[in-house]
Amino acid sequence: EQLLAFSLLVITAIAPAQLFNIGLQLSYVCVAVLMLGLPWFVGFRDADSPATEPKRLLRQGRDYLIQNVAVSLAVIPLTLYYFGTGSLNSVFGNLIGIPLSGVLLGLGFLVLAVPGGNFVGAAFVNSYRLALRVFEGWTDLVAGLPFYLESSWIGLWQLLGCVLLGLCLFYLLRRWKFQI
Repeated sequence: EQLLAFSLLVITAIAPAQLFNIGLQLSYVCVAVLMLGLPWFVGFRDADSPATEPKRLLRQGRDYLIQNVAVSLAVIPLTLYYFGTGSLNSVFGNLIGIPLSGVLLGLGFLVLAVPGGNFVGAAFVNSYRLALRVFEGWTDLVAGLPFYLESSWIGLWQLLGCVLLGLCLFYLLRRWKFQI
C-alpha cells in the first residue's frame, strides 16, 4: 500500500501535471484494485490451502474472472468521464484474449529466433498466423457484444461520486471478509 502511494507521490513531485494524465489514472486505478481491493476477498486468500488439481484450477479461473470484472468496473467511470464510453466487453475478451496474447508473444519470439527456410521455421510461422487469426476472430466477436455505453459522458461530480463509492467499497472489503 505504501509503495503504491509513494510511487504516486514521486511521480507527482517530479511532474505534477502527470496527476491529470488519463494513462496514469487508469494505471493506478487498475493496480489499486488488484493490490488493495481483491486480496480482501476470502477466495483470494485461501490459495495456500491444500486443494486437488481440479479445485485449484476452478479457484484460479474464479479469481481470474473476478479480477477482470473488478478492474473493468473500476475503470468505467474514468472512461465515461474522459471518452464518453464504457464497456464490459473486455471482461469476456480478456478470458481468451490475454492467454492468447501470451501464446502470440511466445510464437512471435520463436518466429524471430528460428531461422526460416526449414520445416521448423515454417511451422512456427504458420502457428503464429493461425493464433493471430483466432485472436482477430475473438476480438471481432467480443467487439460486437452489447455490453457497452457510447456517448454517455459523466460530469466531474458524478466521477467523484463513483470514486467515493469505490473507496467505501474498499473500506467494506477490508473491514469485513467477503466469502466468494
